[in-house]
Amino acid sequence: MVQSSPNQVPENTLNNTDQYSEAKNRKDTQSRPQKSSNPRQNTNSSTPQNIDDLRKQIIKLTEIIEQKKAFLNSLGTSLSNAYIEYRKRCEPKIPKAVIEEISALSKRNAILRNKLKANEEKEKKLTSNWRVLNKQNELKALQRELAKVKEEVETLQMLRQRRNEKMREIDSEVSQARSMRDKQREFENESRVQCKSLANDLRQITKEDLKTHNRYIRLQEQLKTGITVNDHESLKKSIEGQEEQIQHLQIEEQKLKRSKEMDRDGKHKIISKEQQECKLLESKIAELQKQLQ
Repeated sequence: MVQSSPNQVPENTLNNTDQYSEAKNRKDTQSRPQKSSNPRQNTNSSTPQNIDDLRKQIIKLTEIIEQKKAFLNSLGTSLSNAYIEYRKRCEPKIPKAVIEEISALSKRNAILRNKLKANEEKEKKLTSNWRVLNKQNELKALQRELAKVKEEVETLQMLRQRRNEKMREIDSEVSQARSMRDKQREFENESRVQCKSLANDLRQITKEDLKTHNRYIRLQEQLKTGITVNDHESLKKSIEGQEEQIQHLQIEEQKLKRSKEMDRDGKHKIISKEQQECKLLESKIAELQKQLQ
């Protein structure tokens, strides 16, 4: 179907307008009084013949008016029909499924609005109910308690962070103490090895000393039995040399004893210092554990 523009008028309306103009012209020609050439006829206008003519003209005019009314009615109906057809042509066609969906949605919307109004009324009633007010007060109290619990949780988290930091410090100090103990054990093992080596040296020196002493006794016995001057002098020299060796060995023995004592004293001092440091670390660890508790 070809859509008409809004300014375009249908053809049947144009035909009706032409008929209306022709009828109007007829009416004008019929309603106009014909001038007679005879003045006598004009003077005798009130005759019965003129009255009949006027009646006929009135009847014709009423017929023309009725025709005009019918024409106007037909024109109005044709215009309304043309407008309806125009609207149908211009408006887009909506499928039935969409129309049904729109109607269903509108019904559902109305139902939901009614439910919403009912719920609002129920809510108003519930807000004024004493049970609801009590529950609201209980809810506010619970919210306050929840806020307090949150604050306590935050403080506990802060304490936990501090405890973790202290535990890290304690772990570092414990690791330091363990390293010191390991060093102490290594030092003790080294000192034991040194003591064993020094004891072995002392044993060898004492053995040599005993050997020299026995040799000296033997030489004295040989002198008593009778020995020549040369032998005596040689023995003297040998004895003096042996005595010097003995003195030298005694000096070395004293030095070794002193060195052993010094090593023992130094080791004891170092061990005592390390033990004191370990005790201090243990006391610090105990204090930190008490603070954490």
